[in-house]
Amino acid sequence: MLLLLACSPEYDPRGVEPEDDPVLVDTALPEDEPDPYVYDELPDETEPLLTTTDLEDGIAQSIDVIFSLDPRPMHAIYEDTLDDIESDCPYFYEDYYTLYGYHYWYDTCSTGGGASFSGNGRHYSYDRYVDGYYDYAYRNYFYGSAKIQTEDGHTFTGAGYSYNYDYTNTSNGYRYFYSNMYGDFRWDGPEADGTWLAEDISMVSYLYANVSPEAGVYVSLESSLSGMSGPVNAAVFDGVLMYDEVRGSPCPTEPGGTISLRDAAGDWYDVEFHGPTAGSSTAFPPDCDGCGTAYWKGEYIGEVCPDFGGMMDWGTSEPWR
Repeated sequence: MLLLLACSPEYDPRGVEPEDDPVLVDTALPEDEPDPYVYDELPDETEPLLTTTDLEDGIAQSIDVIFSLDPRPMHAIYEDTLDDIESDCPYFYEDYYTLYGYHYWYDTCSTGGGASFSGNGRHYSYDRYVDGYYDYAYRNYFYGSAKIQTEDGHTFTGAGYSYNYDYTNTSNGYRYFYSNMYGDFRWDGPEADGTWLAEDISMVSYLYANVSPEAGVYVSLESSLSGMSGPVNAAVFDGVLMYDEVRGSPCPTEPGGTISLRDAAGDWYDVEFHGPTAGSSTAFPPDCDGCGTAYWKGEYIGEVCPDFGGMMDWGTSEPWR
């Protein structure tokens, strides 16, 4: 978009005596001189950079990333870094645990042992416990903006939110997984090797899943990712829902919802799938073929048929890998 500069007359003091009337000078640039502050827009891409095969691979890669975001190692590492606290570093607000059930610190300090804490953090972590019919394997919470350097020189950074649990309903055998996590979390210690904590991934990730031998698998995703490698560097899962035939899905080979992918030029591709959604358990059978309809800048570019095995084929154990 060209910028239009509004020019107004300015006072030119050259050769004007104080008692003279001011001289008004038009400072607009001559028409034949280019304005140095006006830039033409870069031309838009006329052809999509990504093929339908790239989109299929990008969706499979994005699913793998989402299901690699096991929150438990992050919570465990964060709690381990707090082993280096001293009596007054960092400062903990003890009343918060009594009143609200979580630990809360806020400080910038260094310990005598060489650890340092900067920022703030609220957290709790519960291992296995039973609450009525609910048998919890774990339940974790973190919220804050913290940078912690341990005594052995490793650094944890956590800026964001994470709440997650895994429980089994003992009355019907259903197992439920929930993870709501957003922000940036990093750890440079050896425990991060091979995990998402060593990757440059930023996320807003919501995953809800339940499974039972009798009722199959149900997965709901509302997630956005950036920092991925390859032709696709970001993805958004909008209302993506999938459940299998055992659960009664009218479209067990395809989710409902939209998955959007971004290419290296910053263009987005929307792939619309035709399975059941959270608002409707129905699907139009002719459209239920395992493929989504792909659009680039609103233009139809083909059918995309990804492999959803990474989303559904985790049996009765857990979705994380």
